[in-house]
Amino acid sequence: MTQLRTLGGLSLESSLFTRPKPLVLLTYLALECTQQRKHLAELFWQDGNRMKSLSMAFTLLRQGAGDVVDVDAKQARIKIPSDVSTLLEALDKSDWESAASLYTGAFLEGVVLEDWSSELEEWVYQTREYLAERVQYALLNLAEAFARRQDFEAATRFAERAYKLPGLGATEVTNLKRLYTLLCAGNSLLAPDIRKEAESYSIALQLTTEEARILFKTEKPLKTTLPMRGTSFVGRDIELNELASLIHKPKVSLVTLLGPAGVGKTRLALQLAHEQQKLETFDGVYFISLEALTNANQIPATLISHFGLQQGKIEILKQLTDFLAKYHLLVILDNFEPLIEGAIFLSQLLSPCPNLNSLTTSRETLKLEEEHIFKLEGLTFPETSVDEKMFSDAVQLFKERAQQVKPSFDLESNLPEVIRICQLVEGLPLGVELAAGWVRLMSCKEIVVEIESGLELLSTTAQNVPERHHSLKAAFRYSWQLLSPREQEVLRKLSVFRGGFRREAASEVANATIPILASLVDKSLIRVTATGRYDFHPLLQQFAHEKLITTDEEVNVEKDHASYFSKLLQRKKNDISRVHQNEVTDSLAEELGNLEEMWDYLCKYQWVDDIANLATIMFLLHFNLGRLSEGTRLSVKARAALNKNNPKHYFALGSLCVREAGYLKYLALFIDSVSLAEEGLKYLQQSTHPDVWAKRVTGFNEAGVSLYHLGQFQQAMDYYQQAIDLAKTHKDLRSVKVFESNQANLWWHLGENEKAHSIQTQLVLCYKHLESWEFVIGSLCNLATIEWSIQNYDVAKTLLEEAHLLYNQKNIRSVSTLCELMGGLGIVYGCLGDIGKSKTHHEKAIVLAKETSSPLYESSASLDFAYTLTNIGDTSKAEKYLKHSIAILWAGSDRGRLLMALIR
Repeated sequence: MTQLRTLGGLSLESSLFTRPKPLVLLTYLALECTQQRKHLAELFWQDGNRMKSLSMAFTLLRQGAGDVVDVDAKQARIKIPSDVSTLLEALDKSDWESAASLYTGAFLEGVVLEDWSSELEEWVYQTREYLAERVQYALLNLAEAFARRQDFEAATRFAERAYKLPGLGATEVTNLKRLYTLLCAGNSLLAPDIRKEAESYSIALQLTTEEARILFKTEKPLKTTLPMRGTSFVGRDIELNELASLIHKPKVSLVTLLGPAGVGKTRLALQLAHEQQKLETFDGVYFISLEALTNANQIPATLISHFGLQQGKIEILKQLTDFLAKYHLLVILDNFEPLIEGAIFLSQLLSPCPNLNSLTTSRETLKLEEEHIFKLEGLTFPETSVDEKMFSDAVQLFKERAQQVKPSFDLESNLPEVIRICQLVEGLPLGVELAAGWVRLMSCKEIVVEIESGLELLSTTAQNVPERHHSLKAAFRYSWQLLSPREQEVLRKLSVFRGGFRREAASEVANATIPILASLVDKSLIRVTATGRYDFHPLLQQFAHEKLITTDEEVNVEKDHASYFSKLLQRKKNDISRVHQNEVTDSLAEELGNLEEMWDYLCKYQWVDDIANLATIMFLLHFNLGRLSEGTRLSVKARAALNKNNPKHYFALGSLCVREAGYLKYLALFIDSVSLAEEGLKYLQQSTHPDVWAKRVTGFNEAGVSLYHLGQFQQAMDYYQQAIDLAKTHKDLRSVKVFESNQANLWWHLGENEKAHSIQTQLVLCYKHLESWEFVIGSLCNLATIEWSIQNYDVAKTLLEEAHLLYNQKNIRSVSTLCELMGGLGIVYGCLGDIGKSKTHHEKAIVLAKETSSPLYESSASLDFAYTLTNIGDTSKAEKYLKHSIAILWAGSDRGRLLMALIR
């Protein structure tokens, strides 16, 4: 089988292909796995048509080397093995002997590209040094293992190779000390060279052969006993491999296994200890629980006792380092967070003991320079009922623990409820185990209900479980007690957020400073995402919120939260329907949970002005995100909270009604939409609010559009005209043009093609002047519809292609607009006989229509596809889509489009 060789040169085994750049490209894929084609093009080519150059490189590889790379429109990945991947696998498994034999030379030795970028060149050199450093570490471990067996000839052979290793940069000072001891013990001629090199760092090294050999003599074999657990270890294969790889990396002497309460830090660390003990990669593996300690000053004596040493006249630190320096040990210190001030003692142990590896488990970082953080999250769990992770680690853990207390427990018959339990605890192992323990007394459905109502159920009476793990509340309480009063106050207030929060929001609502947020992250109480957003584990948030409601802070915090997000929405109100709508929609999409919480507060306390002001932006946000039903629900809630007999509420009630009419329109509920729009207009007619005209304009338009769909064309035209007249009175040109477009569509529907065409042509020019690109695209689509309806297919195609080009150039990301574009292109390509393109565009339109969550768009996309399928003679498939469209149109009493569907 073809294999990529990168160590000591660059070549493809059993292939004559030698072009360097394609082979370096293949090497990059071997190390960095699947990559985006755009990234590869920018990395490997500096100028010209980069994507074309990349395609050419892949073509050359396929022609000269065969099936070595898998490429699609966006990504590329290697399909053959490589020596560097095999080397890394051996290093990650701590298979030092295999790693030593696999390293046949420096990475890409002698390979130079004349036109490579500085970024690519840096990647090559950094990778070369990284691999050499890891192999040097493997060789030193091998050498020391032979030295401890008193085989100094083999030890010297490996040590000399480690010192002169190809591809290595400067040797680390710590490794110089290890090398010098090994080479002195083997009486190597290279020992003086290392001594001179160490002197350049002002380090004096001086050992005789005998003195060096004595250091490798062990007084007695190390016998370490690790704790055993009474239950099985489930899952965590990836974490175990990554953690084992990390503790064996060069320059990594201290790893902190960091995570919140109940995430399984102790259990994972103990499993790692057992596996490393079996592999015998260390002289000894120690697992030391610090749970019983109440003061950091007790750490030294605890270690002395655990290592079986007798405390004498020698200073404890020296006694410990003298012992630890003799061996290659892994020392795991469990439950370090209450003793953080003792972390400096751990640093003092590591400094003089180059062969010591330490792993701590903690809910808080140790804040040491040499510390490497390994964050532990919950077990994998299904995020939906049809997720591919149906039998993931969290589900398997529930099954095993449930069958411990009830052997007859059947997972298959309880799977939906078990998945829900795993979702509620977000895969938190302690939560899963505590919930599973209740199957002896309750059904899984009852367990779900109890967890949703509070944390009380998640507890155990087992006597041999640490007190802090008797319940989730106890686990969280343990962390809570380690916080300062100020940190407790901020954490309580942060619990008011839903779905996470940004730093600015935390500052204004909870008065959280950056240092306090950082401290809460370090203590695993809140999480920070790659985008800089913070969030809670939901059960921890529930605990913190219980703390909040026991104080007199709750009402003020909820008020501050509602006020913050209300002001945020009002600041963004003007941008969400204009050029910045994509960015605004994206930024608000992550706040949907907080916005619903805000809305509930506005309704509860009848903040009438805020409800009225925010009705429009809430509608646009839900429309842009395809969350029409959710928006309708919130509108109904708000209307129910207001007083229909209070004139001060009329403006808010009218605003809600006309916007809710818009939701119902897109849900194809046209009769209800008209009814609600007209109800809203009645409220607005009685209001004296200065902005009432704008809401009335919206009401007229929504009523007109729905009446158009109901086939009541004259009434629709009347409402459109009222909207236009009122908008003109208030010089609202943008709205005037929107309603004129609606009128034009109605004229086209009535057969007035020339009139409709003239209006839409003027609208295109006007929208271009206003730089309202989404409206330009809409009018171009409307013009195209007119053209294809009179069989001017080439003209229609040109208009739609212009619209599509604008959509991409102006970075429009409206799903509904793209859906209309794809449907139009599907019809036109079909009429022009390009069936392949036609079907592709129709199928895209069908998918996009579903994303909008609007039956209105779904019926249009289905109807368009049925039209094309009928024209090409695929009547059975056409019937399927036509029936689907007619069912939606019939349910919404869409007489206008229903008539069109039947005619087609």
